Amino acid sequence: MTDAGVEVLMHTLKDNLAVVHLDLSSNDLSYKSGEVVFKLLEDQSSIISLDISSKQGINRNRLTHEGIKNLDKVLKKNKYLEILNIAGNSIKSQGLNTIVSGIDNNNTLHSLNIGNNDLDCKSLEILSKLKCYKII
Repeated sequence: MTDAGVEVLMHTLKDNLAVVHLDLSSNDLSYKSGEVVFKLLEDQSSIISLDISSKQGINRNRLTHEGIKNLDKVLKKNKYLEILNIAGNSIKSQGLNTIVSGIDNNNTLHSLNIGNNDLDCKSLEILSKLKCYKII
């Protein structure tokens, strides 16, 4: 799909209330796609599940921390997103900081996959900032 395809898709989903699960996994997406996807999700009210992960093999997504900089706004504002799989995007501890910032004000998200994101010991420190009931 690449970045250009995601931009077209997100434009069509802006006012679509029928889509509840969006799978953008392993589509050769860069940080640009992350910016577009998470900007749309700030106000989108039907998507409850987003998979923007990278599976092993070709066409890996590489959102990095740059691509998820709007994710904290989504987690603070969007009251519909329940499941988020962002595994394998090299978000590192900087991206994890963005996620943790948004989760503190979120009561909707109940499943978050952040596996295979080049997390390190600093990431554990960041996760420790979460209130205990948020960690599943």
